[in-house]
Amino acid sequence: MATFKFISFLVILAVVAGFVYGNATVVPVKFFGWEMASMSLSLLLLAVLFVGIIVGWSYSFWTFRKKDARDEDLKAL
Repeated sequence: MATFKFISFLVILAVVAGFVYGNATVVPVKFFGWEMASMSLSLLLLAVLFVGIIVGWSYSFWTFRKKDARDEDLKAL
């Protein structure tokens, strides 16, 4: 099992390295009139991915907690 995890880690690492190498161009970042210094396209895409993951987990946690509260109210009836 440890060998499988190690090989999987190496494959994922190779895919990430290929992604970064393929998207190394520098792009300017502008957001609602706010302009940030230029950054690598791969860094920008990975940052957007991680922000999306965090927002998705937060939303999932919020809906899960809200659903539990409603279930408890219905059980009291």
